Amino acid sequence: AAVEKPSIPGPPKFKKYHRKSITDGTFQSESIAKLLILGVPSALCAVIGDLLDCQKGRLRGEDAYKSFSDVREDLQLILDEPSRFLESTQVGTGNLFMFDNKLYGREKEIENIEQAYSQTSRGACNGVLIVGEAGVGKSAIASSAEELTTHANGYFFRGQFDKNYTTKPLFIIGNVFNQICDAFAENIHTNYDKQILSTLLQNSLGIQADLLHDILPSLSKLIPLKSYETSNHFVDMARSLRFLFFTLLQTLSSHFAKSITILLDDVQWADASSLLLISSILHDIAGSKYIFFVICCRDDDIRDEKNSPLAQWLASISESHLKRIVLGNLDAALCGKFVSDALCLSPRLVRSLSSVLFSKTLGNPFFLRKMLESLQEEGCLHFSLKGTRRRWVWDLDKILELEIADNVVTLLTRKLDKLPSDVQQGLQAASCMGSSVDSSVAEVLSSQLGFNLRVILLQAMQKGYMDQIGSKFRFVHDKVHQAVYEMMPEKQRRERHMAFGLVLSSEALNNGNDDMLFIAVSQINRGGPGAVSNPLQKPMIASLNMNVGKKAVALSDFASALDYFEHGILFLNQNHWESQYALSNELFGAAAEAACENNDPQLVMTFSDQLLSNAQSLDDKLNAMYIIVKSFRRAMLFQESKKFASNMLELLGEGPPRPMGDPKLISDIRRMHGFISELSDDSFLNLKRTNGKKQILIMKAYYELLLLFHSIAPNLMFSACLRIVQISLEVGITESSPIAFAHFAVLLLETGDPCQAHRLGSLALRLAQKLNASGQSSMIIAIVQQFIAWTSEPLQSIAESLLFGYNAGMQAGDLGSALLNYNFFIATSFYSGKHLDVVRKISGDFIQELLRQKQKWFVHCNALLHLQAVALVEGPDFDASVCPEHVPSFCEINSIVAQGNRTNLTQHYGVCHLMRAFLFRQYDEMYRAVNTLDNFSKKTFTPLKVNSLFGIFYVGLASLCIARRSNEDSWAVKGRNSLLFMKQLQTSSTWNFENKALLLEAELMYFQGNLDQASELYVKSIKSAKDHKFIHEEGIAHELVGYFYQDRERETDALQSFNQAIRCYRAWGAKAMSKRLEDHIQTSFSPSLPLPAPTQVKAFIKDSLAADALAIQVANVGMSPSPPQGLPKRPLDWD
Repeated sequence: AAVEKPSIPGPPKFKKYHRKSITDGTFQSESIAKLLILGVPSALCAVIGDLLDCQKGRLRGEDAYKSFSDVREDLQLILDEPSRFLESTQVGTGNLFMFDNKLYGREKEIENIEQAYSQTSRGACNGVLIVGEAGVGKSAIASSAEELTTHANGYFFRGQFDKNYTTKPLFIIGNVFNQICDAFAENIHTNYDKQILSTLLQNSLGIQADLLHDILPSLSKLIPLKSYETSNHFVDMARSLRFLFFTLLQTLSSHFAKSITILLDDVQWADASSLLLISSILHDIAGSKYIFFVICCRDDDIRDEKNSPLAQWLASISESHLKRIVLGNLDAALCGKFVSDALCLSPRLVRSLSSVLFSKTLGNPFFLRKMLESLQEEGCLHFSLKGTRRRWVWDLDKILELEIADNVVTLLTRKLDKLPSDVQQGLQAASCMGSSVDSSVAEVLSSQLGFNLRVILLQAMQKGYMDQIGSKFRFVHDKVHQAVYEMMPEKQRRERHMAFGLVLSSEALNNGNDDMLFIAVSQINRGGPGAVSNPLQKPMIASLNMNVGKKAVALSDFASALDYFEHGILFLNQNHWESQYALSNELFGAAAEAACENNDPQLVMTFSDQLLSNAQSLDDKLNAMYIIVKSFRRAMLFQESKKFASNMLELLGEGPPRPMGDPKLISDIRRMHGFISELSDDSFLNLKRTNGKKQILIMKAYYELLLLFHSIAPNLMFSACLRIVQISLEVGITESSPIAFAHFAVLLLETGDPCQAHRLGSLALRLAQKLNASGQSSMIIAIVQQFIAWTSEPLQSIAESLLFGYNAGMQAGDLGSALLNYNFFIATSFYSGKHLDVVRKISGDFIQELLRQKQKWFVHCNALLHLQAVALVEGPDFDASVCPEHVPSFCEINSIVAQGNRTNLTQHYGVCHLMRAFLFRQYDEMYRAVNTLDNFSKKTFTPLKVNSLFGIFYVGLASLCIARRSNEDSWAVKGRNSLLFMKQLQTSSTWNFENKALLLEAELMYFQGNLDQASELYVKSIKSAKDHKFIHEEGIAHELVGYFYQDRERETDALQSFNQAIRCYRAWGAKAMSKRLEDHIQTSFSPSLPLPAPTQVKAFIKDSLAADALAIQVANVGMSPSPPQGLPKRPLDWD
C-alpha cells in the first residue's frame, strides 16, 4: 500500500489502491519502493517482493519459492548473518564481492586440530599435518591453531617457505627460532632468571652452541656469544645442528612451562636440509607436553611421483608424530554456499551460476574466487542498481558461451595479459626471485630493468596481485606467482636469472652482504651455463659457487653446499683439469666431502674418481682417498673402507697393522708404556700440535682404521692406536690424538696396569677438552667408562656417565659414539641390576630408534639385552608375541653369530646364553655355553668390558655347579680361575667385585667340602651384594645358599633363603625366576612348611623406574680421585 503524508499529527493514513492485473508489475514495484522509503532493509524488501511475485506467478524455476521452508531459509540467513545478507546490499554501489576468511565445510578438520592440540598436554600428540592441493584453504585452517594457542596463554610462531626462494640455508626455520628466542627473552624479568636460563642452555647445548649463532643471532639474548676455537674435524655438523635446534626448543618450553605452536606453511618448497631438520625435531619432541606443530603442504604435484623427495618425506611422517588432515575441494552444496556468500544472495538464487562454476573449478576455493572476479571483468557478472532490487545479476547464456579456463593458472594468465606492460614486466621480474622479493633486491634490480621495480610492485599491490609484508613484496598466492612466471618463455627466464644474478653478486661482493650473495648465486645457477653470454665469466661463476658452498658448509647445510659445488663444476671450462687445476681440485674435493656428509658413498666415488685420475700431487691423491675411507666407514662398508685406508698408508710408507700377540708389537707397547709412565700430566697436556701434512694424513688414516677395527678386527685395534700415540709423542698431536690415547689406556689395563690406564684415560679426556675437540668427547667417554672405569667406579655411576657421553655425542653430531654410549648404558644398567621392566622398555625403544636412524650395527646387541630381560620376566620359552615386531629373535641373532664376523656380538651372545642357562638351572645348556665361551676366548682377543667381566663371573658359577654334579676337577679348575680373576678385580674395586668373589669362593668351598667356611662366605656375599646395590646378585646368592642348606637337610634355613631370593627376584622384576623358585619350594618341601606372602617391593620398583626415565640427563663425568694400584692379567682361560 502507498503511504500518504497525514495532514495532522497522529498515525499515518493509508490510501487504498486497487490491485492491478497480473501482467502489470507496477503495483509490486511501487509497494517495494515505498517500503524502502520507510527504511525497510532491501534484503527484506526482496523477500517480500519475491513472495508477491510468486503469488502472481511471475517467478519460475530456481528463483521461485517452492514452499515456506524456502522462505524460512532466506529469513534465517538474514538473521544469522545480517552483515552479509541484511546490510551489505545497502552499502555503496556494491561492486565488490563479499570475500572474507570464512571456512566452508571444515568443521570436522577444525575439530581434529582442536583434539590434537588438547592431546599435546598429555604428551599424546605433537601436531597436525595438513595436506591438499593448492587453493583448498590449508593456511586458513592452520590459522585456527593460533586462537587455541592464545587461549592457552602460549606462543604462536609462523614460517612460510617460498617457491624458488633463494637465501641463506635454513633461513625460514632460523627466522622462526629467532622469533622464539626474542619472545622468551622478553619473558625474562630479572638478571637471576636470565642467569639460570643461560646456565641451563649452555649445559644443554655445550660448546657446539656456536653453530647456532650464525643462524640464530637472537640466541645471544639468552646465552652469551662465545667464540670457541673448536675443531669440527670429527663433528657431524648437520646432525649436531639438528640436535641443537631440538634441544633449544625443548629446553625453553620445559623451563617456562609454556606451550609453543609453530606453523610451517608451504613446506613443499622447503629445501632438503630444512625438511630433514623438521622431521628430526618432530621425532625428537615426541611426548612433549608443550610443543605443537602445524605443517601445511601441497600434495597435488607429487601424487604421481611416489619416489620424489617430498613424497618420501611425507611418507616418513608418522601419525604418531603428526595427525594427518587431508583437505579436499568443496562439494556442489558448499560451492553454492560460497557463491551465495560472495554475492550476498540466497543459495536458491545462485544455483544455476554455482553449478556452472563448480563444473569448471571442481570446488577449489581459490579458483572459485578468481573465476568470479574474471566473470565480472568479462561483463558476465555485475551488480545491478536498477529498480528496487539492488543485487548481483548475470547472463548465464553468455557465461556458457565463454571459453572458460579449465585451471586457475590459465585463468590468471588471461587476466595478467590485460595488465599494462610495465606492470607485467615488473611482476615477471619479481617472479624470477621467487614467491617474494625484498625491497633491497628490488632496488638493485631496478638499474638492470631500467625502471623502478618497487613502484611497479606497489601498483601490482593495488591491483591485488601482491601484498607487502615488512620489507618484502609477496605474491598473494603461489598460483599467481606460477602464472606470472610461466608468462615468460624458458629462454627468457634463464637469461633474466643470469642477468639478475650477476647484478646482485656484484652488489653483494661490494657490500659484503652474504644474504644477497646466496640469492645472487642461486639466480645465476637457475640461469645455467647456457645463459652465460661471455665465456670469460664462467671461471668467476665457478669461484662464486665455491665461495657460497663453503658458507653453506659453515651453516651445516651440506645438501645446499653440494648443490653449489656441483653447479660450480658445471661452469668449469671443458679442459678445466689442465687450465683450471686448482679450482677443479677444490670444487671436486669439496663436492666429495659434502657427499660424504650427506652419506652418499656412490656420489663420493663419482667425484673422487675424478680427483684420483687427475691428481697432480701425492697430497691431492691422499686427500681424495681419505674422503673415500671416511665415507665408506660411515656407510658401514667396512671392508671397502679398510682397503682404501691400507692403500693410503702404503703410499705414506706405513706397514700393515699388527695383531695382538705379535712380539714386535708387544715390545713397542711395553716401551710406550714406560715412556708414558714417566711423562708428567703437565707435559702430556702441553704436547705441541703438528702441522706436518704427512703426519696428519697418517694419523687420519689410522684413526679410521681404529674405528673400523672396533667392529671387524679388535685384535688389530691396538696396533693402529699405538702408531697414532707414537707420532703424537714424537712429532706432535692432532685431533686424532685424544682418542688414540684413550684406546692405549685400555691396552695398559690389558697389560695389568690399571693405575696408568686410569690416569691416561683421564688425560685423554682433558686433552680433548683443551683442544676443544668436542667431536671426540663422546667416543672417549664411551671408551673410558666401558673399558676402564669399572676398575674403580660403581657400575651404577658408570651408567649415569654413559648418559652424559650420549648427550655429548648428540651435541657434536657424533651419532655413532652417542649410540655406542647409549648401547653401553643399557648393558651396564642391565648387569648392575636395574629393574628388568626398565631395561625392557629402554632397549626396545632404542632398537626402534636405531632402525629409524638406519644404524643397524647396534640392533642385535641391544636385542640380546631386550630378549634376556623378557626371558627373565616371561620365562626362557616365552611366546614371541610378547616382544615388539621390530626386535630380532634369538634365532635371528644366532644366525648372524654363526657367520663368524661379529666378534663383540658373538661374545655377548655367549654371555647371555650362559647367564640364562645358569639362572634357569638348565645344566645341559650351561655345559655347552661354558665350552663355547672358552673356545671363543682362546681364539679371539677382545678388550675387557662390562659384559665380558660378567661372562667370567657366570663361567665360574656355572663351572662350579657342573663340577658338583659331575665331580670333575676340570670344571672346578675353571671355577677357580674365575674366582682368582674376581679377587684380582676386587683389589681395584670392592664395590663392583667383592660380592662376586665371595660368592664364587663360597661355591668353591662347597665343592671342596669346606662347609662351615662356605656358609660364612655365602652370608658375606649376600651382605656385600646388598650393601653395593646389586639386588639381582643378592637374589642369586640367597638361592645358592638355599641349595647349600637344602643339600645339608636344613629345610627351614633353605626355605628362608629361597624366600629371600624370591623377594630379590621380584624386586629385580624377574617374575619367571621367582616363579621357578616358588615351584621348586612346592615340589621340594613339606606342605607343612608355609610359603610366605610375597614381599612388598613396590617402592624399590618405583624408584628404579623413575631413575631411568628416557630423557637424557646431564651427569657429571669424572674418574675416581684414587686410582687402583694393581690389576694382574685375566685368568689363563681368558688370555
